[in-house]
Amino acid sequence: MRISRRGVPFLACAVAAPLLLAGVVATTAWAQATAPDAAAIYKSKCLMCHGVNGATKVPATNLADATWAHGSSPAEVSAVIRNGVKGTLMAAFKGKLTDPEIEALTKYVRSFDKTLK
Repeated sequence: MRISRRGVPFLACAVAAPLLLAGVVATTAWAQATAPDAAAIYKSKCLMCHGVNGATKVPATNLADATWAHGSSPAEVSAVIRNGVKGTLMAAFKGKLTDPEIEALTKYVRSFDKTLK
């Protein structure tokens, strides 16, 4: 069977497309399977001070009241988690949590404050 020049790119795409799609699906599944479990991290590292869903009666530790003493942007929250806050009980988690864990935890704790987007 002879394939014309016109048919070669089509054949190459017909073979490459399913392989590419399989790679994307596999990569996405792997990323989801290896994504940090922010809820579990919060439960083990943060719950004792910040309470369930970040709501405590102590204003300085409340993450759900729209009052963020050290900033509420993702970068500011990540910095507090990573570096802690001197003069407070907020410990630094740099070296104790990976960067992906800190990023996931940042997103998770920010979700407690319904005023944030």
